[in-house]
Amino acid sequence: MKPGFASFLLFHIALLMHSAALGDVQRIALIVGVNHGLEEDRPLRYAARDAKEMAALLRQSGLFDKDRIYLLEDASLDRIKGAMDEVAGRVKELEKSGSQTLVVFFYSGHGGADALHIQGKKFSRAEITSKFNSLGGDIRIMILDACESGDFLRQKGGAYLDEGKIQIEESLQSRGSIILSASSRGEKAQESEEYRGAVFSHHFMNGLKGMADYNADNAVTLMEAFDYARETTRMEKVGGRASAQNPSYDFDLVGESDPVLVRLNGGGNRVHLAGLPWGPLEIYETRTFSLAYQTWMTGRDTVTYMLPAGRYILSYPGKNASMVKTLDLTWDREATLSAADFQKRPKSILAEKGGRDLVWNPHGLQVGFLDAGLSDVIRVPLLQIGYAHQSFDWIQTFDLGFGYRTFKSNSLENDLRLFRAAFSLDALFLRWRFGMVSVGGAAAWNLAWQSVSDLRFSSGPVETEGGGASLRNDYLANVFQLSLPVRHVLTFPGRVSLSLGAAGTAGFLKEHSTASRAWTFGIDPLIGVGYRF
Repeated sequence: MKPGFASFLLFHIALLMHSAALGDVQRIALIVGVNHGLEEDRPLRYAARDAKEMAALLRQSGLFDKDRIYLLEDASLDRIKGAMDEVAGRVKELEKSGSQTLVVFFYSGHGGADALHIQGKKFSRAEITSKFNSLGGDIRIMILDACESGDFLRQKGGAYLDEGKIQIEESLQSRGSIILSASSRGEKAQESEEYRGAVFSHHFMNGLKGMADYNADNAVTLMEAFDYARETTRMEKVGGRASAQNPSYDFDLVGESDPVLVRLNGGGNRVHLAGLPWGPLEIYETRTFSLAYQTWMTGRDTVTYMLPAGRYILSYPGKNASMVKTLDLTWDREATLSAADFQKRPKSILAEKGGRDLVWNPHGLQVGFLDAGLSDVIRVPLLQIGYAHQSFDWIQTFDLGFGYRTFKSNSLENDLRLFRAAFSLDALFLRWRFGMVSVGGAAAWNLAWQSVSDLRFSSGPVETEGGGASLRNDYLANVFQLSLPVRHVLTFPGRVSLSLGAAGTAGFLKEHSTASRAWTFGIDPLIGVGYRF
């Protein structure tokens, strides 16, 4: 082996070992959303929500540790500056350990050409630039979704990279900063009631969720997400928007790497969409029937899109119809849907967000057990069967029940039969991955039929001075009840649900033969199994 070639080989082995060491990239994110700007600024509705969704997305990315994601919602300017100082300190600690570092600063809120507007104060462009540069790190990324954020791009100095030369690397082969802005210089940034968020942030996050994975490598880089967001944001003009919005970017890097922000196979749930046509795709959450996500298909053969666990209805426009498909990611981590899986439905079904989709059937049956209290000492176990109808945030239930219990002492035996009809109306709230909590009101009518036997006369009627004494007597009583049930509903595959709860009950008892009346109060435990058909 020639000495020159040996030296060349040893050099490249050393270079590869160094690159492997550099592959340990530590990522830190500071995510800020502020709805309130200066006193004269109209308050935003969704800036804090943008920040919350961005933080949740990065947690699912598989690349950002949860304890390295700082989320500030409607924080003060001093709190934001303090958080930037804290991030800078953590970056220094990581660099001492030999790790490469990537820092993301995301801001959604009010702004102007010379400053960001935060809780009545101005965060000047010069101060932001200083704070941003002091964060340190091998690569610093600033993403600004605010009016006139394009003015924060450098007006001189630095170099813009040719997009065609950018290379994707596992380790950070670049050093410097990247600034993405939701608009060009002097432009307004739009907030959408339809998306319930800022337009650019909405599209940028959709890109990170998988829509921007153009090369299908299960990784979304910064520029892939930005390119997707830029094109889809510009398309908002087609929808009749008054103001054009042109996202912009600025590179000040040494090197040509495009950092990876999300790995689609790194964590979370996902759906693979195959063969869906170019155009909008709407994703509805089935529990609330509200529009949860809206994205733009780019006509690629296969797209992977990350979603939180849950049940969804997907819809895209077809010819004179909506193409609709249900999706269940409650238990499965991923699913695959093709255009052939979607069914035609009338356009009116999904014409308004929040409207009920006929794919989801609100009717159901339930079987339940209730330990009903008729007095302070008498309780009767009841078996109930009922019809349930769920619409939007409410469940209406009509139940018929029957219970039986025998009470026995040395002298008496009481056979108690209870017939029950009840109606309840419950509000649904506190929804989570596997179910929800409901609270509401219920009214019930109970017919109690008692057969009381005197065991002292077990050999038959006995003549007494006052006449004959009977072995058995029957009594009827009406019991009217009002209750406040609280239920924890767990949902399972196959449209099955299990509910556990209790009801605070007030009852009024009227006994027929004696005309006696009494009020009762108690807590009645309940359990039920439901099936939606």
